[in-house]
Amino acid sequence: MMIPRPLHHTLPLIRIYNCLSVLAVLLFLSAAVADAAAEPINALLLRDIPPSYSECDRFLSSLQDTGANTVIIELPFLSDDRPDLFSLHNLVYLAHRAGLKILVILPIRQYPSILTQHPEWADREYDPNSGSIREIRKLDLFVDDAVKYMASIAANLSEYSIDGILLSDDFMYGTFEGMSKQAIQESEKRLGTDVKPKVLFKRNEKPAGNSLSDQYGAQFQSWVAIKRDRMLETYDTIRKAVQSAAKRPIITGVTVPVILPISSAEELLTRYAFDMSGLKRLNVDLYWTVIEVRNYRDTPGMSYKQSLELLSRAVHSAVTSIRDESKTVIIIPAAAAGGYTVTLSELEESTSLLKHNREIGLGYAMTPLKRPASLFLQKMFRRIDR
Repeated sequence: MMIPRPLHHTLPLIRIYNCLSVLAVLLFLSAAVADAAAEPINALLLRDIPPSYSECDRFLSSLQDTGANTVIIELPFLSDDRPDLFSLHNLVYLAHRAGLKILVILPIRQYPSILTQHPEWADREYDPNSGSIREIRKLDLFVDDAVKYMASIAANLSEYSIDGILLSDDFMYGTFEGMSKQAIQESEKRLGTDVKPKVLFKRNEKPAGNSLSDQYGAQFQSWVAIKRDRMLETYDTIRKAVQSAAKRPIITGVTVPVILPISSAEELLTRYAFDMSGLKRLNVDLYWTVIEVRNYRDTPGMSYKQSLELLSRAVHSAVTSIRDESKTVIIIPAAAAGGYTVTLSELEESTSLLKHNREIGLGYAMTPLKRPASLFLQKMFRRIDR
């Protein structure tokens, strides 16, 4: 007959067992994170998805031999701006079956149908030509309900086994945006004074330099800081909602604006309220951007050599702004956004510029009808030093 142990002996054993279990899980996750960090992202940004399930299956299966380990898709939407979760479920299943991770791009501010339902969520901007304030069709991140709505969409997406959510390139404030009633009220509360456009955007008569921070006064800088803080709060709200809903490791990332002649994190902050240092403190997992090679090639009066030099500056701008190659993915269009054809030589030369940064993630934007051959992509993704 087995004699049960006294209770005071059992409890410590249970605690030890639980501690060891937790430690094992943490070690497993740490190893997984380390492996993920050791392998740079080779991504394919899919600018179009085949309409039928069978076509989508064939297309994603055909990407297995390209050297890619990740696909990036734009979140499919229904006509009323609600996410098409049925299509997303199929895409996630087919991508994973093809051995590919799947990251989903989530728009943050551009939801026309939602703004029709909630016109009070619309932002406003200053028009420097007329000196007036006008409404724009973008969500106002100073409206708490609008941010909660976005966080709820992100949380819902994370329950569909996706590997990450990337905030779209509309996650920024333009220079003259952020003039909504709620934004002005918050600004006046924090600054302790009235916020008037004529004061806010009054140019210095003798600016110290050419940057916006030199051209405008102290109140402008304070107003940019308020927009910056709201951007960081919005990202943090979305990230926490995703982590809480997913209950597993999941990537959250942001798009980094790369618009020449911007060449520093400070200028990104002044122009777009985009704070690289603040985002790093919030442990952003991935920074990504698309560099439209064809835009440089088609610049009037620019030689081929000059366009490559400009492209090199754009890559340098992105890398130096982020300052963390292992968390950076730069995407070159194999299918340009405007429908232009990008030659293989352009892709090869552009890729060689990126490969100077050994840890950086590479990506190519493509469609089912405009895509390089698998062998060519294998060559582009191959890293000699790894």
